[in-house]
Amino acid sequence: MNTRARQIKFIILWFFLITSFAILTTVLLLEAYGYHFNWKKFKLVKTGMIILESSPRDVTMNFEGLKKEITTPYSLPKLLPGNYGVEISREGYATWSRNFIVEVGRSSEARKIVLYLREPKITDITDKNTKEKIIDQAKSQTGTLRIKDSEIWLNEKFLTRFSQPVLSAILTSDDSHVVFQIGKDIKVMDVDGSNIINLIELENAQKSDFALITTNFIIEDKLIYTDGNKIFEAKIR
Repeated sequence: MNTRARQIKFIILWFFLITSFAILTTVLLLEAYGYHFNWKKFKLVKTGMIILESSPRDVTMNFEGLKKEITTPYSLPKLLPGNYGVEISREGYATWSRNFIVEVGRSSEARKIVLYLREPKITDITDKNTKEKIIDQAKSQTGTLRIKDSEIWLNEKFLTRFSQPVLSAILTSDDSHVVFQIGKDIKVMDVDGSNIINLIELENAQKSDFALITTNFIIEDKLIYTDGNKIFEAKIR
């Protein structure tokens, strides 16, 4: 191979390396700014993302039918604009789900996902507590939550409506969940009215007084409630 041929080969090699580096740098910069190349439409589009944070942190995520073991906080980046279904589950706990609307250049977040036990551990504490104490705790946890027959309101904002009267309701300390009673059932839901889960089935349909308590550094992992003349403690998460 003569000198000129070697020079041409050298120039081509360097041109290829410089071009590849420029393309890679451009792609990385575009991805950093939330862009993604849509091969179906053959054009560059800006994306969004979903951010998840749960308690417990180690969970199974079902994203659009694909299951994956994750530890939250967890993000799903580079998502094209649209609707996405996400489920968060863990053995022994009720499943949480939500439909996210991903918009261009924005993140859709669910940072207060709480999984509750399917079968709370219940202990009779009738001789260890007083009904008056529970009532006082319940009042402090009601906050700006209001019951209007079958409706629940928060800060004068309508949350949800049921087919039966709501007998009582309290708010979690982070304002993210509502614990409430309908008939013989004590339930919990996200503050937006979604993910309604049965926690406790009472023996009596009369109004129960209940309050959430914090133990072992876990925020409000127990529910103390009355059922007729008895008082119970239930580990709910």
